[in-house]
Amino acid sequence: MRSIKVKRYNKVKNNYVRVLIAGESKSGKTYTAGTFPSPFFIDTDGSGRSLKDKDIPFISYSLGDFQNKEIKIYNEIFFILEQLRKTNCMLGIDKDDNVSFENCREEYKVETLVFDSVTMLADLLCYEAMLDSTIGKVSRNPFKTKATYDEYGVLGARLLSIFDVVKELPCNVVTTAGIKFDKDEVTGAISSFPDVLGGFRAKIGHRFDVVGYMEKIKDGSHVFYTTPVKKFAAGSRDKLPEKIINPTYKKMFG
Repeated sequence: MRSIKVKRYNKVKNNYVRVLIAGESKSGKTYTAGTFPSPFFIDTDGSGRSLKDKDIPFISYSLGDFQNKEIKIYNEIFFILEQLRKTNCMLGIDKDDNVSFENCREEYKVETLVFDSVTMLADLLCYEAMLDSTIGKVSRNPFKTKATYDEYGVLGARLLSIFDVVKELPCNVVTTAGIKFDKDEVTGAISSFPDVLGGFRAKIGHRFDVVGYMEKIKDGSHVFYTTPVKKFAAGSRDKLPEKIINPTYKKMFG
């Protein structure tokens, strides 16, 4: 029989927050994430222009990266998360600005890990799963064909394994997501949910303390809703106001 490891709830670790911000483009999700303490971004959305005045480290991925056959997005992200878990969220950076946990030039204490966005991350991991499944076979263009059931299974497993490591990290976690709208053909009612491929969509809410919907309103303000609204069944396990205007970390949790 294997050894059964006993863990202990940690008061400090469990005081960190896990936040999912869903909303349409330009609703202020990325900027809000950038107000959290000492953030490190895993940027798959290319929407960091709103953070140009902040000195925030990030790594980025896009579909264009697949032209470099050496890049394995899932493996790289998983490696970084595992190292952050082992080093108490210290990120090592070498003289060439590569992630390095040996011979690093500087160390950056990650107090907030940001996935911007999980919508694009899922798309990239799905694309990667489709490419992996064609190795040694007749290749197909993932842009023009749908993923198979097995490929969606690989995507779901990889997303869940990433967030299983994330929940062990002693830091805040902010995840942004696009939003998808559905209209009931009978009642005409509009509902929506975070736009994420694969089985992770159904499980995403259980992995966060705060799940909210964000939008930009007519006067140019950004509003973060933390309780159910017409468009989005938001929900929070923290005591937050029903809505926060121009949200920041301090307004939400400070």
